[in-house]
Amino acid sequence: MTIHDLPATEAEVKKLKSEGYFVRERFFAGAELDRVEELADRAIAFHNQCLDDESTMYRSVSVKDGIIFANEFSDGSGVGGELLSFALQPKVTTFARSVAGPDAAHHCWQIVYKFPHFTNPFPWHQDHIHTPADRPFYNVWIALSDMSVENGCLRVLPRIALDQVLEYHPTPFGMSCWSFDDPNQGIPMEMERGSVFVVTSHTLHMSGGNHTDHRRKAMLLAFLDRNATVYGKPVRFTDYDDVAHQASGLVEASHE
Repeated sequence: MTIHDLPATEAEVKKLKSEGYFVRERFFAGAELDRVEELADRAIAFHNQCLDDESTMYRSVSVKDGIIFANEFSDGSGVGGELLSFALQPKVTTFARSVAGPDAAHHCWQIVYKFPHFTNPFPWHQDHIHTPADRPFYNVWIALSDMSVENGCLRVLPRIALDQVLEYHPTPFGMSCWSFDDPNQGIPMEMERGSVFVVTSHTLHMSGGNHTDHRRKAMLLAFLDRNATVYGKPVRFTDYDDVAHQASGLVEASHE
């Protein structure tokens, strides 16, 4: 199987700017993700068991044995160092810079699992609402398992609100910035394991419920301009060229 791990093309960057996303199939080989998936499984098991702890970062959006988030900034599972090394590898660095420019820097890794038969959707949102940076940032959403409509793949609404932040309203599944009753419920992003889905911080997206007997597994790598600020403070980042350097900043919230 051919692996497509070259920098983002001019056409992909153009689509990202005009539609808010692009998909790159088979960016990672299956063998490249075997160890990452093993580590992610351990992190999710740890955070699933710790969900009742009031200090847990994602208590407001995680559901025990349902949907579980793990994040670099609040991970106590013991696997974070190796996951960070994966996020800073040369081909990820080159890819991030081809999207965000020469000042691209790693912001954080995040893992999101949907457990079997957890059928609640994760509502429509823009990642900017969680990390309101003054410069664009991006998420590379890595399929650690095959993604399908049946197991809760992402959906995206192209071209909508890429230059604004929408208001949120309550739903049975949490706060959403797009109505579940709207006839336009976006495009499903069905992907094979190893493929990546790239979005901007303003891209409207959500994910469906998992109606299968298996976990839907994903890892996100967020990157942005190292000079960005959030609420007027330097954003937290790790320089791709110096993994020991990390700017002080805020702990940002969840993305799905």
